[in-house]
Amino acid sequence: MGIIQARKWWVQSVEMSNVSRSSLLREIGTLNDFRDFFGMSRHETFENISKNVEIQDALRDLYEHPDKVELYPGVFCESSVEEDLDPGPSDVDSALWVAIFSDAITLVRSDRFYTVDWNTNSLTSWGMKEVSPDNDTLKSSVFHRLMQRAFPEWFPYDSIRFFHPFYTAKKNAEYAQQQGYAPEFKMEANVIQRDSFSRPTKFEYITAASEPRKPLKPLYLDDYEKIDALLSDQSDKIVHPARLELSSLPTEVAAVLKPEQKKAGPGAVKDIKVNSSKIMAYFESIMIDMIKREFITVNKAKPTYQLDVTRDFAIPVTTRYVAEFLGFSHLIRSESNLKAPYSENEIYRHITNCQIFLSYNADETKLLKRRKAFKTSIKFLYELSKGGTIHEARRWSYTRGTLHAIRRFFGYGKADTMESLGLQVAIQILGQEKDFGKAAAILLLTALDGAYNSVLAFTSVLDLFLGELYKVEGTTNKCRWQKIQKLAFQDDEKSQEITEYVLEAQKESVKLPIIRKAVEDCKIKKGTTTLISVKKGQTIICNIHKAMAPHNPSTASQTLNYSASNFGANLPSGYNPKDIAVLSLTAMIKTLAQLKDLRRGHDAQGQLKKITIDGSNEGYANFMAPGRLQQIRHDAKEKQDSRVFNEGVLKPSTESYLSPEWDEMVPFPTTWKVRFSGFGPSDYGGPKLPLLKKAPLPDDYPPFYQPQGASHTGGSFADTVCVCNVPGRMCGCKDGEGNGEVVKTEADKLGKGASGCGALG
Repeated sequence: MGIIQARKWWVQSVEMSNVSRSSLLREIGTLNDFRDFFGMSRHETFENISKNVEIQDALRDLYEHPDKVELYPGVFCESSVEEDLDPGPSDVDSALWVAIFSDAITLVRSDRFYTVDWNTNSLTSWGMKEVSPDNDTLKSSVFHRLMQRAFPEWFPYDSIRFFHPFYTAKKNAEYAQQQGYAPEFKMEANVIQRDSFSRPTKFEYITAASEPRKPLKPLYLDDYEKIDALLSDQSDKIVHPARLELSSLPTEVAAVLKPEQKKAGPGAVKDIKVNSSKIMAYFESIMIDMIKREFITVNKAKPTYQLDVTRDFAIPVTTRYVAEFLGFSHLIRSESNLKAPYSENEIYRHITNCQIFLSYNADETKLLKRRKAFKTSIKFLYELSKGGTIHEARRWSYTRGTLHAIRRFFGYGKADTMESLGLQVAIQILGQEKDFGKAAAILLLTALDGAYNSVLAFTSVLDLFLGELYKVEGTTNKCRWQKIQKLAFQDDEKSQEITEYVLEAQKESVKLPIIRKAVEDCKIKKGTTTLISVKKGQTIICNIHKAMAPHNPSTASQTLNYSASNFGANLPSGYNPKDIAVLSLTAMIKTLAQLKDLRRGHDAQGQLKKITIDGSNEGYANFMAPGRLQQIRHDAKEKQDSRVFNEGVLKPSTESYLSPEWDEMVPFPTTWKVRFSGFGPSDYGGPKLPLLKKAPLPDDYPPFYQPQGASHTGGSFADTVCVCNVPGRMCGCKDGEGNGEVVKTEADKLGKGASGCGALG
């Protein structure tokens, strides 16, 4: 049958082709052609094929020449000298062993279900993480991922059915209760029998909430008016999804987020006015210090410096101002505080764990692990917050007279530092919330709101500006970045113009959606007009990026929905965290605009590594292959059947970033390198902007800066230390040779950089 089928394919090829018969014969793949393709020697004689004389004569009668021997009989005729009386493949030179069997074995070994040869070379870091058991999630089970991706959103991500996927829900509930995992899943264990010591001995398990059910179609919004009405709603009928996860939060934090939590009455909370100019001065001061501390020297002859603006600038800046607002910045290590217990990276890792869980999570298979990290991190930050600003505010504000004295002594209302602003907000919170634990929770949620989108917004905006810059080479047009660079050196009044440029770029570049969940059936109205109708349990996905598209009429103030998560919205603080989010973003852009000739880093280092996840149409998950979606779209259109496929969007397109280990996609960037030539106005080498041309150094050129390796204290991010650092001390060199002589280079004007005070080059 194998011979007949091969000949049928050959006949079909002859009938369907206009080429000559001889060329077709060469394409059929005889035994010799097959061997030649795999790099084996061709059989020149029939004696080479087999040492068995009878087989030699039979092949000679049938095929006339070894080149005409067909593949199927040929592979079974090959035999060695030792087995010349027993035809069949028996040595390493046979085509059956070298090509066919080895290929079959390779397919089995490489099969994702059967192979044992898993490594990052064959699967990539992301793929390796995807197939590796996670000892901290579902007792190392990975089968739940197959169920969740085969039936997206049919199960709650914490369904008890995922505990042991091949057991019944009731049996899983029993095991989860016995092993202490019950609180992690949607189930109830009611005691129905106790022993003589009142210890529970029998339970009734209710697992209805874990059962699969057809998911409600999400409500997709891309209209500004509707999104604005939704986010402004204070009825607590449509909430941030994490507010439905109160069991994941510390008790006091959960208490202030319950839908029935009593809000402050009208006029009870006074609005806290932020002194923009003084906050901007505060931001610019810590940001300049951060640049001086973190830059490295790339070229000493032609002063060129490098900075990771995400990892070593935006991230530590965000960490610093959140810590100062909450009052535990003294616990973060710095050059003047080497004995502090935590690094900036460690604190930011906890902030990030909160941000990732509170943001748009398109992959439900990651939610169990992300929830666990969120629970750990928000508890950690809450404990630090209780001993910081809110503690000081309670300590000194028992009486109105003392409170008045504190305001006068510290100058509250001036908001000249982040610490004084945080204390001012804490005092007002304590005026409304007498429970200290709840007051600390409100202050923490307010701080997290202000930092929610800072790193993403900054990186996206700067990437957009530099992208425009590289397109104006050799032209007379000026891009927004060149205009901002001039404004950055003018008086503080020009900061408002920079803010307008920044918010406009934020609308164009940030694509992270906002997601909400309906607690009950409700309608959002504007006057008497119903804008939105939602059902209980329905998810609302707000495509802010599309709603804020440049063609939509909008003012700068309407872009502020980008800047905070609104997770702790409507809390009695009198302070809008979006104000600080916008000021920090403006200050970061303004500070970098003062660096001379700021440009992308060399080659791949200067490219922001992001992955665009396409939007998905109704009924199809966004991880489905684009080609498959196109085929479904085409087939449905041919049959004119909109039930199979229609153009309605289920999830908007987003941009995702790889984690520092490149093993997971996260909503926020972690690294991006730029170069500059010191402080001062930029000209990029002249009218034709020669510095924007591709650097002449080859990719394999030896690096000037040698990293110290993985951080021992800061998680995924590198420690901020000098390459010639002396253990136990900060940078101990001056000239890189240990001579203690100050090197008079451009680097000295910047300060001590991470390359060894500017000595390496």
